[in-house]
Amino acid sequence: MTLRLGLLGAARITPAAVIYAADAVPEVSVTAVAARDIARAAVFAQEHAIPAVSESYGELLARDDVDAVYIALPASHHLVWAEAALASGKAVLCEKPLSGNALALRSLLQKDHGPVLMEAMHYVYHPLWARVEEILRAGTLGTLMEIAMHFSVPHIPPGDIRRSFHTAGGALLDLGIYGVHMFRRLLGDPLTVASAEAAGVEEGVDERFRGVLTHAAYPGLTATVTASMSPKEPLAAWLSLSGSEGSLRVQNPVAPQLGHELTLTSKGGELRESVDPTPSYCYQLQAFADAVLRGKGPATDGADALATAVVLDALYKKAGLPPRPALER
Repeated sequence: MTLRLGLLGAARITPAAVIYAADAVPEVSVTAVAARDIARAAVFAQEHAIPAVSESYGELLARDDVDAVYIALPASHHLVWAEAALASGKAVLCEKPLSGNALALRSLLQKDHGPVLMEAMHYVYHPLWARVEEILRAGTLGTLMEIAMHFSVPHIPPGDIRRSFHTAGGALLDLGIYGVHMFRRLLGDPLTVASAEAAGVEEGVDERFRGVLTHAAYPGLTATVTASMSPKEPLAAWLSLSGSEGSLRVQNPVAPQLGHELTLTSKGGELRESVDPTPSYCYQLQAFADAVLRGKGPATDGADALATAVVLDALYKKAGLPPRPALER
């Protein structure tokens, strides 16, 4: 059986996240695309050999040759079109964040739509993350004392939607979300916000963010997330875990296919390794196909996205900023 996928938006991330990934997941076929500008959608379709172009998002959702949709719109528009797709009977793979805030997402989940809803936290599905969780479960690090995750992307220019409050922009929601999600995966819920600070704030949008989280099950442990869109800070993504008997540092846990290294330091010495260079998007698309075609619940479903959104909202509140907006139907 083939999963026929429609694209809501002709975003820059879409070729890597879906179109090229579909080459590695033959049971997924991209059948249609829609964008705000139909001319742009037509050019996108021609460039990527997509058979059909719809004049609007609503028209795409009504197509008989679309079983599911991939949403790569501004973050503020994710939830409204996810809900429209679910109501149309289409499964949804939505770019992160699934919602600008927890309240709006909770409202959607309470409606209990039937089709699969999956947030595109692609790193989770890559073998590199499985290796991180394996090391933690093995107890090699001893008692965890400190976790930190940093993600900085300097080439986000003025005027980009990620720098606008109305499109749910901000360093924490766009970049720091990975650290928050990783901490939840490693420690479990609930996380508590100990402190939070936003910097370079313009019109409610944080250019830089630092938040410290704690967990009742790990006394004394701190989990620090830092994120930056500052042009003065170099491109970087790393995760570090420090324990009583060792440490683990992972370079580029977000997109391992672009180069990564895992360094484990323990009583046995230092171990450096890398794993499968297959793009994380390929694993993610396979997980989405498994969820839709075989009923295998995805690790990053709506409930998981809500738990992350709750922490993000709490971090923004602690930093004195409002939660990000999410359009509603």
